[in-house]
Amino acid sequence: MDSLIVQTILRYCPQFDPPNDNGRDWTPCLCPFHGDENRSASISYRYDAFHCFACPVKGDVIAIIREQEGCSFAKAKSIAEGLSEGGDVTVSQRASRKPRQRIFADEGIGLGVDSTGGEQVQTRIRW
Repeated sequence: MDSLIVQTILRYCPQFDPPNDNGRDWTPCLCPFHGDENRSASISYRYDAFHCFACPVKGDVIAIIREQEGCSFAKAKSIAEGLSEGGDVTVSQRASRKPRQRIFADEGIGLGVDSTGGEQVQTRIRW
């Protein structure tokens, strides 16, 4: 069965020919929303999301449904759950992403070697 993002796009653009899932986060594809001839969009099977760089269509399943239907979040979520396999799967409210957090620690500050002249410079740990 197709992923939820593919089912969502097919709801509005039945002619959409989704690319194969290549295991990458984003896969280039033709945008079915504006009759693309060049691959100006990307689809993410991992995040159930779509992004076109040539037209305003982008976002996760709920965002696309809201844009196309002009409806509330609750209504879009209900539609998305109806599109999911079996129709009883709960659609997550957020895409699963890694948190972006920078941690600077005073401990572990060391002296590194400057690549130009061999001088020692302060370095900071960054994760």
